[in-house]
Amino acid sequence: MSPQMIINHIILLGEFNTMTLNPVIWSLIHEMRVSLIFPFLMWVLHRGNFKKNLSFILGIPIIFFITYYICLKIFSYDITVFSGGYSSFILTPHYVAFFMLGGLLAKYQKKISEIYKKINVTYKISLVVLALIMYMYNWLVLPNNSTLHLFIFNDWAIATGCVIFITLGLNSKLVKVFLLLKLVNYVGKISYSLYLYHIPVILGSLYFLHGLMPVRLILFVSFAFSFIVSAIMYHMVELPSVNLGKRFTRSKQQNQMNHDSKTAIS
Repeated sequence: MSPQMIINHIILLGEFNTMTLNPVIWSLIHEMRVSLIFPFLMWVLHRGNFKKNLSFILGIPIIFFITYYICLKIFSYDITVFSGGYSSFILTPHYVAFFMLGGLLAKYQKKISEIYKKINVTYKISLVVLALIMYMYNWLVLPNNSTLHLFIFNDWAIATGCVIFITLGLNSKLVKVFLLLKLVNYVGKISYSLYLYHIPVILGSLYFLHGLMPVRLILFVSFAFSFIVSAIMYHMVELPSVNLGKRFTRSKQQNQMNHDSKTAIS
């Protein structure tokens, strides 16, 4: 491993081969980039109404798709591979839209809840079915399969399913009961750590246990061990980091309140 590769994995901003150590970090790279402009994105959502916001969000993938399709079909090269694979800067605008979609969902949460309460049981069941289909769209066999399963369509189908699932989680009493079960709730808490560590655990298990036990048993063991490692990292790394961030935020808020009080008194 070169020094440049180590730096890339620490900074998580540049274009590099994310398959070298832990393939899932490709998403962290886009998250880091988007976080730099996140306040601006939320400002745009705050200033615009629903139609303008939705038009802006949907405009991003449309422009991206047109550019991608022209390069792929006319010039015969994949701009994402040409520019750096999964960590390509060209891909980041594609993922910006999903951050804004989440912001839009948060902004209109109350209105969405009001609409959800007015629909009947049949429509609610239909929403569940639609959410499952959209979330599993990537595995559906469709006519003209290669085009309809371009990663752009796959990602937006999954995003649509996620939006519906989030809406159900916030408004359906039955879904809330399920999500608040202790085991389910805890898995949700460690899910980010599970996302980050499951591949290193699986690959490490295959490397160290290969020849000592059947591959199927190794996969089963690594599956269970992934949850153990994720739980440990959640309590040792993720949770302390979150608490540290809250502490800094409280300190700044307290300083601002003290400043405002002194200003008011003077």
